Amino acid sequence: MRTVLRYNNIWDTFERLNNDFFSDVITYKSSARGHYNETDDGYEYELELPGYKKKDVSISAVDGVITINAVKGEKTRKFSVGVSEDADLSTISGGLADGILTIKVDKQEKAKPITVKLK
Repeated sequence: MRTVLRYNNIWDTFERLNNDFFSDVITYKSSARGHYNETDDGYEYELELPGYKKKDVSISAVDGVITINAVKGEKTRKFSVGVSEDADLSTISGGLADGILTIKVDKQEKAKPITVKLK
């Protein structure tokens, strides 16, 4: 009796190895609890940072990504959040109270159509 071997595409093998290798990293990153909410006016993000104070946390935004750095002594936590294309990063604001980091970003104003009168 012959054994039938399934042909394995080399790219399938790389993908499987990649997923196995990074699964721990993804699990670690997702261990922080956070919430996301879209409103009519913008976006709201909440991230649990128990034990951190305002002076320990910095927020930056560039190219549609919000990056949060939280440093307390030797402990460093870094989070990145991608935002929607219609988010106006120039309006980003944040606050930290009771271990909850809140970030708000307004939506960009949509272009309003204009009517042209023909002469």
